[in-house]
Amino acid sequence: MIFMLFLLLPFVHLQAANLHLTGYKSVKSDEEKLTVKDQGQVIAKAMAGSWEYGVYLLGLPVGLKAKVEVLRDGHQLTVKSQINHFLASNNHESVFLLSNCDYRLQSYQNRGFSPGWRFDDAVVFDWPEKKIHYQGLTQGPKTPDAQRQIITLPLDDAVYVDKLSQFAALACGFAKNATPKKKNVQLSIPLSYVDDTIGRYSFLVDQSPTQMSVAGQTITVIKAESEPFEFSKGSVHRKVTYWLAPSLGYLPVQISTKLSGMRLTVKLLKTSGALSAKL
Repeated sequence: MIFMLFLLLPFVHLQAANLHLTGYKSVKSDEEKLTVKDQGQVIAKAMAGSWEYGVYLLGLPVGLKAKVEVLRDGHQLTVKSQINHFLASNNHESVFLLSNCDYRLQSYQNRGFSPGWRFDDAVVFDWPEKKIHYQGLTQGPKTPDAQRQIITLPLDDAVYVDKLSQFAALACGFAKNATPKKKNVQLSIPLSYVDDTIGRYSFLVDQSPTQMSVAGQTITVIKAESEPFEFSKGSVHRKVTYWLAPSLGYLPVQISTKLSGMRLTVKLLKTSGALSAKL
């Protein structure tokens, strides 16, 4: 899931890196008022806001910036990300629930273009009927004559995410698997992505905290590495490394992967709030 590819390529090719950021609000006082069962709301409050990320290739800026906005309405979160550039454009919107950390993706829309690619996808999850409804088109170098498709897939018990909701799902995974006496224990969290096919990923999380300089400040982060273990041949899948900030609801402050053998990095440039508060 290279955050960058996430932003530029079709969703299931979430081997890219997306950086839809939001603003940050201090949640310490709210956390003190909430019970453990309301951890989802603590995470949601920390994520709410606006964020901006920059994209770097071989350590050099490429002029691409991703703007992300996280809106909260009760237990429902809507996250929007946007990239506009003459080389690439992406508009993505994700809607999901975070009630008591019972994370559940409701829908997402993803459209845009990048060199060699054009995509316009919409996915809706029908939880009562246990079905996933996909409608869209992904046109790439190997599919120049791609036609719009309407596909229904079975909805199993996997944790389904998209490039924007995945961080909330991870945060709830951490909350449910917290081991206070063993903070350095690694967690393995499986997440599944979907467009016209389903891709399965495993996130290996090192819970050992470390410090990273972000937007001129020092912030505590943890490292997570994602790797695909089941996907359709021909899909764009990559190993991706994330540095996640607990104080920001585990949103990423940096993402790293490789694109055609070259190091691709996405970095948090600024947020609508402070970086130093604790979750």
